[in-house]
Amino acid sequence: MLHDWGSRDKNFIKLNQSILESLVKLINGEDEFECVPMQGNGTFAVESMISSLISKNDTIDMHNTIEAIKDVMKELKIKIH
Repeated sequence: MLHDWGSRDKNFIKLNQSILESLVKLINGEDEFECVPMQGNGTFAVESMISSLISKNDTIDMHNTIEAIKDVMKELKIKIH
């Protein structure tokens, strides 16, 4: 049977903390950044990042987006099909 994780479960909190720390380490940002989890679907997370990080005068270069995502997946050892 799978474990039913609760948001106040000590092991769940430790797992989340480990993931958040690993994401910051992935960009060598330990002294500069914090990882803030966003609850919701992927589109919600992307929309919240864009609306928080990009000003109306900025532009987003989408040219290498897929390759950048693949690089992150490789670093995290996630299989790519």
